[in-house]
Amino acid sequence: MAPLRLDAGRLAQALDVPSERLDALMADQGPVTSDLALRLARCFRTSPQFWLSLQSAYDLSLAHAAHGAEIEARVQPLAA
Repeated sequence: MAPLRLDAGRLAQALDVPSERLDALMADQGPVTSDLALRLARCFRTSPQFWLSLQSAYDLSLAHAAHGAEIEARVQPLAA
């Protein structure tokens, strides 16, 4: 956020959300919700899908790290 000269408080104000909500997000204690994706998209002139895709990729990365090896070992592909 430094290149944009933004801090969490200023961004929270721009997004019209409590600063605690962004603090939780940045501390990995909360997700990018659909509501927040809409707000971020409006603020940064992107799409809500961009922000939700980032959240989805992050969630998949965590799931793979935590359970990927077990799933590979235990789940069998169906024959085509």
